[in-house]
Amino acid sequence: MTDRNIAETGEGSWRFTGRHMFFILLGFFGTTITANIVLAVLATQSWTGLVVKNSYVASQQFNSTLSEAHKQKLLGWRSTVFYRAGRLTVDLDDKLGKAVTGMRLRVEIARPTHEHEDQTVELTEKDIGLYTAPAKLNPGVWLVTISAHNRFGQKFKKIHRILVEKDS
Repeated sequence: MTDRNIAETGEGSWRFTGRHMFFILLGFFGTTITANIVLAVLATQSWTGLVVKNSYVASQQFNSTLSEAHKQKLLGWRSTVFYRAGRLTVDLDDKLGKAVTGMRLRVEIARPTHEHEDQTVELTEKDIGLYTAPAKLNPGVWLVTISAHNRFGQKFKKIHRILVEKDS
């Protein structure tokens, strides 16, 4: 057969069949379903996204939380957080830079993205205005939520974001 005869009869030319369409659809939907399954598994194994356990209760306490924040602002207290050699240390100062002493400190330490390594630590006053406790923190970013109060009813709450280096 000559090239002219093949062109006229259609022999030897490629044809799109149902089998081709089947494999195209199988590839498209297979890729889409696989991607969805992978993303769903990753989503269920990561952070839940919950900031508070019960948003209704948190909304009912909003005014008292706002009042406490205003009282704390008037006190003018400042805190600094350090993590070295397996110890978490909080330095608490008033608005004049003097150490705040006699506080009971409770610290919640958590990762910003998941809850697997969360821990709560009670700090003791090692020196005037310097509160410390042992803590095991792996390298990375941590949220340190300080909750403090004294016998006079003064309260302090602050959230710090710290970076723990590999050698800390």
